[in-house]
Amino acid sequence: MTWSQIALSTLLVAALVVAWSRYSLEKGLPRRLAELYLWLLPGVLAWLPAIHGAAGLRVTAVTGSLYLLLTVTALWLLGARPSAKVPAPAGASARFAGFLLIIGSALVWLGAVTFRSMDLASIAARRSDHLFTTVFFMLGAVVTLAGFTVLTALLRESGRPVLAELGLVVFLFGSVCWAIHLAFRAVVMVSAAEGMLVSGAAPSWYPSWRLFGGVMFGFYMTAAYLATAAYGSALLSSGWAGKGWGRAFVVFGLVAVAGFLTVRAFSPPLMAQFMPHAMGLILLRRSYGNSGTEGDRR
Repeated sequence: MTWSQIALSTLLVAALVVAWSRYSLEKGLPRRLAELYLWLLPGVLAWLPAIHGAAGLRVTAVTGSLYLLLTVTALWLLGARPSAKVPAPAGASARFAGFLLIIGSALVWLGAVTFRSMDLASIAARRSDHLFTTVFFMLGAVVTLAGFTVLTALLRESGRPVLAELGLVVFLFGSVCWAIHLAFRAVVMVSAAEGMLVSGAAPSWYPSWRLFGGVMFGFYMTAAYLATAAYGSALLSSGWAGKGWGRAFVVFGLVAVAGFLTVRAFSPPLMAQFMPHAMGLILLRRSYGNSGTEGDRR
């Protein structure tokens, strides 16, 4: 890792610790630590690229398995109590949606650890890393889509279905485009990289396929950010998110899609998972009836 990456990771972790200390509602040390771990989830993997570079993919995969195990354990600890204030069906649906959104984000962030570039020479040299990234990106997308599907059903029960259903349609369209793009990565790019090893140059047919894969990627990122804004608005209007969080989801989604389409900002796929992860955390808190706290209303 470069010093700038270390500095950014440190700032991210510090900001998340401050947010956790401000919004934490858990009681007891195990649950508070589990909640802190989930808050820190986006920054937990900052040290894995160094392990990957030093020890290789196998050690990275083992360490990543531990990371996923800790994530599931933290979710289990936070879910191992009955809901007292929210009716059982709504509370259970909210927790399930939160679990899926958080795990989906964790899978995508784990896949990003082994990503190096879209350059054919890099793919030829690190084929296993490339396929590891592709597989975990796809797993994360499927789990995130499942989370949004459960969230849509929950918001439909809350009487605010339109924006949620619109968000689901948009994200489903984006997920299909993302699956096509990832299939391109796994098949076309690997084949072109192998061909380049033999001939010393990319195959003549590759540029057109590369453009096609880029278009599919653009559709996915645009759809993911628009879905974030739609779900943020639905969560705000239904009361499942407070004004501060609801507006943050909407603003982030709209700013991100504008930045992506104009100046190619917000382009790493892992950035599209920040808000679904935050939605998962909010849903976990709200599923236990913590809707009247001062922190939530902000």
